[in-house]
Amino acid sequence: MKYRRLGRSALRVSALCLGTMNFGPRTSESESFAILDEAVAAGVNFIDTANQYGGHLGVGATEALLGQWLARDRARRDRIVLATKVHEPMSDDVNDRGLSARLHILSREGRMND
Repeated sequence: MKYRRLGRSALRVSALCLGTMNFGPRTSESESFAILDEAVAAGVNFIDTANQYGGHLGVGATEALLGQWLARDRARRDRIVLATKVHEPMSDDVNDRGLSARLHILSREGRMND
């Protein structure tokens, strides 16, 4: 696998980034986990997602699936770069969209500890 620096940081990411938009809605949990396992075994350390991904299963379903995969081997979280996007609406609520770090980027646990 080839790796490149991410922007001006010292972080090195795989030249290939695994997109997960269909994980959950079109790709079963077991198939998604197998794809993730194979990608990491091949050297992919860059995984893309978004809080809105989930299709008919509901927004956030893809990130929940990724969380389950990461929980199976907690060391994975230290070895991958997880890229996400957070602008699109998550519901009809006026504040359930946008780029607020407090509302949309920090984990629920991080917000609860404020």
